[in-house]
Amino acid sequence: MLRNLACACALAIALPTSSHAQHVGQTFGELSAGIATEEEQFSVRSGHGLSGGLGIGRQLSDLFSLEARLGYSSFGAPAEIITPGGCLGRSPCVLPRASDVRITTAGLATELSSAGSGPRPVLLLGVGGRYLTESPERGADLRPYVEAGAGVTVGHCMVRVSYQATAPGRELPKWLMPLTVGYRF
Repeated sequence: MLRNLACACALAIALPTSSHAQHVGQTFGELSAGIATEEEQFSVRSGHGLSGGLGIGRQLSDLFSLEARLGYSSFGAPAEIITPGGCLGRSPCVLPRASDVRITTAGLATELSSAGSGPRPVLLLGVGGRYLTESPERGADLRPYVEAGAGVTVGHCMVRVSYQATAPGRELPKWLMPLTVGYRF
């Protein structure tokens, strides 16, 4: 899927059009996919996974847009490691279990970009809600998050990295950092 998205972006950049830039007042959609990093926990939670998202937004000025975004990230369980010392005398002996982590986010983001054609730098700020499940080690968790990011837009395509932080709690991941390639239509 990531390779298909990258090919679509390369084609969109190469095709001649009158203007790649979004027009003021124009509503747009966005599809993105990539990799993600999260807070790792040895033998319980993997730190690397896959990420995807979709959004709908509006170009409010030449430099500013507002977008509602829905994202999903998935992290497979790492190889389970049994400690040679077991529980070291603790009773009851309950060892941590390797867990799959699934994170769904829904938020509102603003993008500030430079005007003009060619590669344009983009800054991103956002807020939203994050629903996380870590199974079987822990249950589900719903918390607000804040997001900051940066990227580059060329035509309808973009590369973006963002950092999403949430309130700490219950030994669950407190941050997520997706790196995505996207296509805006």
